[in-house]
Amino acid sequence: MEEILFSDDWLKCVEFKGWLQKVLNNDLKAHCTACKVVLNAGKSDLLKHAAGKKHIENLKVIKNSRNIEESFKNTKPEQSVAVKETEIRLASFFAEHNVAFQVADHLLHVMKKSFYDSNIAQSITLNRTKCTSIIKNVLNAVETDETVNNLKNVKFSILVDESTDNNRP
Repeated sequence: MEEILFSDDWLKCVEFKGWLQKVLNNDLKAHCTACKVVLNAGKSDLLKHAAGKKHIENLKVIKNSRNIEESFKNTKPEQSVAVKETEIRLASFFAEHNVAFQVADHLLHVMKKSFYDSNIAQSITLNRTKCTSIIKNVLNAVETDETVNNLKNVKFSILVDESTDNNRP
């Protein structure tokens, strides 16, 4: 059986467009970006793969998802920073005032309806999961560093009051 080499013309074919890639240093193989698998480079093998149920489902997912570059294309860098700062401030508010994180989902809806003319308010995506993550991964690190710095550089004392020691004989 003769092995078929990858043809660059296949990259232009409608059947393969958007998911087929050439495997570097191996002209006998092709790569499906949708399924993340390496295939034989024969056209019949590629067509068989393209007709598979798993491949068709993976293509649907790719077509329905937004490209990360497109997500940030219309966003000004200053606005992106302002949105992140606002999300951190809101998460900080939730932590400081011990507000339930489930409220974040509802507050975001109210903010978008109330501040419909604000690009920042419309761009905020702070739900309870993201709020929790910001508190755990961002605010926690900052507060821990600040507390450690204070303990190292600010004089303090510990007062031990023995009158409340109920375990004395």
